[in-house]
Amino acid sequence: MDFLGYHQAWHQALASVTGTPILTLDDLRTQLLRHAELHQALAAALLIPAAGDLVSYDLRDRDSFNGFMATHALDHDRLRKAAGI
Repeated sequence: MDFLGYHQAWHQALASVTGTPILTLDDLRTQLLRHAELHQALAAALLIPAAGDLVSYDLRDRDSFNGFMATHALDHDRLRKAAGI
């Protein structure tokens, strides 16, 4: 399974705990805003502060991509812990 497959599985697990929608995210390069809104909804459902910036990245740029992946991974860890999974 590739990154997007694992990523989708985590979002499905988080959605099952929080009752938030399950959205298919096929291409984060074109869906950063939609993805960030999903993270905001998860944080709100878990009663934790919203994530930092997940939208002002250019995923075609290597350094920007690496910054996004680091920030994104930290947010997934925070959401997972708040959800108890």
